[in-house]
Amino acid sequence: MVRLHRLRRYSGYALGPQGRPPSGRSGFGESLLAQQLFNTASFSNFADLTGGREMPLTRDAISGELRMDVQGDLIQECGPSSCPSGLASSYGFPDYSDGDLQACDDELCSYLSYGTPWDGTFDLASDCVWEGNTELIDGRFIGTAKPILYLDTSLVCPRWDIIVYCALYPDATSIIWRGVKYLGNTPIGVYTRIDGCDITTAMSVVEVSP
Repeated sequence: MVRLHRLRRYSGYALGPQGRPPSGRSGFGESLLAQQLFNTASFSNFADLTGGREMPLTRDAISGELRMDVQGDLIQECGPSSCPSGLASSYGFPDYSDGDLQACDDELCSYLSYGTPWDGTFDLASDCVWEGNTELIDGRFIGTAKPILYLDTSLVCPRWDIIVYCALYPDATSIIWRGVKYLGNTPIGVYTRIDGCDITTAMSVVEVSP
C-alpha cells in the first residue's frame, strides 16, 4: 500500500508532517511556496522545507501540476513501510553492458582490472536487499563494494534505493551512480539519479528470470 503524507497549510505557510512551520522560512505565501516547490522539484522529488527530508510529491498526469487533496494539502506518496512479500529473487538493468555506468576518475575507482564484468543484475541477499555479484564495473576494480538495490524504510518517506560504488576501505567510498524510486511495492520501475559521478539521469529496473 502506498503511504500518503501531507504538507499542511496554516496562515499562508506550509507546515511539515509534525505541524511545524518551515525553520528559517518566513514571508512565504501559499502561491509563492507552491511555485518554489514546483521550480525546485527534480523528477517530483525535493527537500522537505521542515528539515531536508525528501518529500516526493505527485503531479497531475496531464497538467503536470502538483496534486492536492480536497483540503488543499499537497499529497506526498511513499514506498512501502515494510518489506512486501512475494518479491523476485533477481532484478536488474535491462540490456545492461559493462561501461553503461562509468566508474569515477578518482583513486578509489582507478584500478584497472580483468575478469567477468557486471551484467547489471542484483540477486537477493536478504529481505528487500539485492546485490550485484561482481568486482568489476567499467573495467575498474570496485574493491569490497557490491552494487546494491534495497528498500530503505528508515526514512520518513520509505523508498527503493540503488547504489553502485567503489570501496577500497569501509570508510572510503566513491559513488558511481545512485538512484531512487518511491512508488510501487516492488523494485520494478524507473530510478532517478540523486548522486554519483556518472550523470545518467535515470535507470530502469526489471525482474530478471533465473
